[in-house]
Amino acid sequence: MDARNIVETVQEKLRQVIAGAASEGQEYGYGFLLHRREDFGQLQFGLITLGGESMPLTHRLLNSLQGVVCWVYGEVPAGIETADRDRHAAHVDDEGRPTDAMARTLMVTLLTPDGSQPDAFALCPAQGTMTPVTLTEPLLLLTATRPSGWPL
Repeated sequence: MDARNIVETVQEKLRQVIAGAASEGQEYGYGFLLHRREDFGQLQFGLITLGGESMPLTHRLLNSLQGVVCWVYGEVPAGIETADRDRHAAHVDDEGRPTDAMARTLMVTLLTPDGSQPDAFALCPAQGTMTPVTLTEPLLLLTATRPSGWPL
């Protein structure tokens, strides 16, 4: 399957999942597929958006997910942020704005449906890091609205 067909297939899947969730009373206005991609011989995170854009996951895009509840396959609420060790130094410009440098490590935190972390998480870790190498299967993520700065 060529890249264009893959993107169209992902778009259709996102539309189906969003429509299916709406029929069950869950409203999602945006979705994307997080996957790993190879660029110049290096694995990195990639995205395919509801609008059909295919691109690498940059710190600028990742930063705009701060505070946004992402529903994994429309079922499990999670927060996603950078887990890069030097998360502030190399990934912001002189004015402190996130750059288009590629995100290399993500921190994924499972949440309650209202977006908070339940007290039980203190006893049972529900947080982990993810790299392009450990992301062996793509993740379909849905949000209530399009995150700020993300393509249509």
